[in-house]
Amino acid sequence: MYNSFFLLSALGLTVKKYVSDRSNPWRNSKFNLKRGGYERHDGLHHYFLKKWLYRTAHGILTQTKLSTKIETQSFGQEKVIYFPNPIERMPLSLQRKKIILHVGRFVESKGQLDLIEIYSRLPKYLQNDWELVFVGGGDNYLEKCKERVSQLNLSSRISFIGFEKDVTKWYSIAEVFAFTSYSEGFPNALAEAMAAGCAAITYNCDAGPSDIIENRVNGLLIAVGAKDEFITELISLLEDNNFRRQLQMESVKITEKFSVDKVIDKLVDEIL
Repeated sequence: MYNSFFLLSALGLTVKKYVSDRSNPWRNSKFNLKRGGYERHDGLHHYFLKKWLYRTAHGILTQTKLSTKIETQSFGQEKVIYFPNPIERMPLSLQRKKIILHVGRFVESKGQLDLIEIYSRLPKYLQNDWELVFVGGGDNYLEKCKERVSQLNLSSRISFIGFEKDVTKWYSIAEVFAFTSYSEGFPNALAEAMAAGCAAITYNCDAGPSDIIENRVNGLLIAVGAKDEFITELISLLEDNNFRRQLQMESVKITEKFSVDKVIDKLVDEIL
């Protein structure tokens, strides 16, 4: 929503002005009276400001294909530039542990409670063999997740690391990265985990995962909220070493698709 304030303050300036939306692409793009929720509607005034002011920008940078479509159709903006986050190469390791990893802030839209429930419904032998690790900070929702783990008597199998400055060390030792977000812009944690060689399984929320993952080629896409399907696919991923290795080998190729040079060169070409 700060893009509108920027464009408002820049009215009359002759310099070229570019903005970029970094969260759910539906945010403030639809006219409705509903506020909040995963689309994070910030009030009708922000919808009208965006509708008016985005037309004054020289270009809009979008992170996903869905965002590109929405920005083009909603705001009559001709100069929409697809600009996904560049992904750097990550250190790869052959010494991995039986860890199912999740990295992200503890907020409801990240769906960590879903992942806790999914893990709790795995067969007991898999729970004894595989640990679920959460990396990331939070407040009320984090405490809610910890309480749920305690209720399920899984405190010995589910760990909360908290905020971690260097998450690459977790990417490098985990076998599987599990992501249960209901809403994303461009999910950096998912992309970084894949670049580090984790086998990824994720909810296919509106925007983000499908730009990064080709289902069953370099990761697994699950319909949002489809916990039964998630459990079935996660079990196959944990039990089938060959399938897991196949996804891991394909996942690291994401650094070629979204390399820094490739992404930045395209942006420079589009702007100039």
